[in-house]
Amino acid sequence: MSLQARLLLAIGSVLLFAFIILEAFHFQDSKQNAAQDLQDQAEKVRSLLMAYRTTQQKVFLEDKVKLDPVTLKFLPAYAIGQISHEYPKWDSSGFSFNNVSDQPRNPEHQADKLELEAIAYFRKNPEKKILFKPFENEVGEPYYLYARPIWIKERCIKCHGKREDAPETIRKLYDKAWGYKVGDLRGLMSIKLPASTLHARTQESFINNLILQLAVFMVIFAIVIWIFRKYVTSPLLSMGEAMRQVARGHYDQRISGFSGEFATLSDNFNHMTKELNAHQEALKTLNNELEDRVEQRTQELNEANQKIHTLNKQLRSENVRMSAELDVTRKIQQMLLPNEQELKLIPDLDIAGFMEPASEVGGDYYDVLQYEGKVKIGIGDVTGHGLESGMLMLMVQMAVRTLLTSNITDPKAFMEILNRAIFDNIKRMGTDKNLTLALLDYDNGKFNLSGQHEDVLIMRHGGLVERIDTTDLGFWIGVESNISDFLALRDIHIEPGEGMVLYTDGITEARNTDKRQYSVERLCTVLSNNWQYPAEQIRNAVIEDVHAYIGSEELLDDLTLLVFKRK
Repeated sequence: MSLQARLLLAIGSVLLFAFIILEAFHFQDSKQNAAQDLQDQAEKVRSLLMAYRTTQQKVFLEDKVKLDPVTLKFLPAYAIGQISHEYPKWDSSGFSFNNVSDQPRNPEHQADKLELEAIAYFRKNPEKKILFKPFENEVGEPYYLYARPIWIKERCIKCHGKREDAPETIRKLYDKAWGYKVGDLRGLMSIKLPASTLHARTQESFINNLILQLAVFMVIFAIVIWIFRKYVTSPLLSMGEAMRQVARGHYDQRISGFSGEFATLSDNFNHMTKELNAHQEALKTLNNELEDRVEQRTQELNEANQKIHTLNKQLRSENVRMSAELDVTRKIQQMLLPNEQELKLIPDLDIAGFMEPASEVGGDYYDVLQYEGKVKIGIGDVTGHGLESGMLMLMVQMAVRTLLTSNITDPKAFMEILNRAIFDNIKRMGTDKNLTLALLDYDNGKFNLSGQHEDVLIMRHGGLVERIDTTDLGFWIGVESNISDFLALRDIHIEPGEGMVLYTDGITEARNTDKRQYSVERLCTVLSNNWQYPAEQIRNAVIEDVHAYIGSEELLDDLTLLVFKRK
C-alpha cells in the first residue's frame, strides 16, 4: 500500500472514528432529551391531578360538605382512582396513573410490587421528591415509572389520624389506614408511561442527525483528499525520487519549485548533497584515527581494570572487618541478656525471655535486673535495626543498670534521667534513632509501670487477658531532652498464678504469605490457651506459633518476648 493510500486511510479512519463518537454522544443526548420530555409530560399530568386533589380537599374542608356514602365518592383519592380506571377507555397508548398505597382503603389503590419498592425508596430517602425509572410490564413491554410521594399534611389528619376523631361515615366504612401523623408517607402518585414514545423520538432524532452529519463528513473527507494530494503527496513523491537518485550516487541531484515547509526541506536536501562528499572524505580520516584510539582505550581499560581489582580486594577486607565488628556487637548483646540462672534467683517470679534479631544486630531491648531486693524489668524497641540500633540498645541497658545500682527509686526520676542521657548520646552520634521503653518495678505481687511501649498484657486466672495502653504513661526516648510532663505511673497487682507478658511489635506485626499481620488478638489467644503451663513453655508456644504463622516469609523486625508469672 502506498504512502498516500495509508495516510488517506489513517485520516479517513480518524474522521470516521470521530463521526462514530459524535453520533454515539448524540444518540445518548437524544435519548436523555426524550426521557426528559417523557418525565415533563408525567409532571404535567401529576400537577393536574394534585391540583384536582387540593381543590376537592378544600371543598370538603372549607365548604364543610357532609360526608355520606354518596359524597364519599368525591373524596380526591377515591375519585382519582375511579378516573384512572376510566382513562384507558379514552387513551389506548398504555399511559396510566393512580394514587396508590401500601395500606389502601380501597382495593383499586393497592400498590403493585414496583410501586411498593418506590414507597420503600421514599421512606428510606424522605428528601427525594421524584423517582423516574424504567421497567417492563407483565408482558415484557418497556415502560417508565414516574412516582411522587404523597405525605400526610395537617388537612389529612381528620380522616387518617385517630379513628375516633374521623367523620362517622369513614369510621364505619374503613378499618385500616388510621394512626398517621403529619409528615408520614401515605402513598404515591404513580404514573406509568410506555417507553415506545421515547424510543420513537430517539430514533427519529438520531436518523435525521445521522443523515446530516454523514453528508458533512463526506464533504470534509473530499476536501481533505484534495488538499492532501496537492500540498503533501505531490511534494513527497518528488522528494522521494530525488532521494533515490542520491542513493545511486548522483550527488548533483537538486529539487526546487516547492513552497512553505517543503521549500525548507528542499533547501536542506540540496545542502545535504553538497556536504555528502565532504563527509565521506572526513569518514575515511576518522577510520584511520579510530584504530589508534581503540589501542589507546584498550590500554586505559586495562589500567582501570587493575584499579578495580585492587579496590575489590580492599572492599573484601573492609567487609570482613565490618562483619567482625557486627559479630562482636551481636555477641555483646547476647551476653548482656539475662540468663536463666539470674532469672531463677528472683524467688517470687517464674520468668522466661526470648529475643531473635531480624538482622545480625537487633534493635530490641529487654532486661530483668535485681539489686538489693529491688526488681527492675524493662522492654524497648529501637527504631530500625543494625549497628546503630544495637549500640543504642546497649546504651539503654547500661543506663538502666547504672541508675538501678545508684538507688534511683523514683520511677519518674529514673525515666527522666535515662532519657536525658540517651538524648545527649543520640545527639553526639548524629543519628535520628529513638526508642519506645517501658519499665516495671516489682515488689511482692505489685508492679509499678511507667513509659510508652506496646500494650502490656496482664494474664489473670482462667486465661483472661487484660490489655493496658501505655500511650499516656510516657514518651519516645531520645526525641526530646525533657519528657517529665509526659510521664505517668500505673500500679498493677497480680495474685499467685497470674502474671504479665511484654513484647515488641516484631511479633504482632509479623506477616504471613498473605501479608496479614500476626496481631495482638492472636497473641492473646495463644497466651490464654497456654497460661496454665510454666513461663518457659508459654514462651515456646508463642514463638512456635509466630514462626508457623509467617511460614516462608522473611522476618522483617526483631522478635522479643518476656513472660513472667507469680509463683
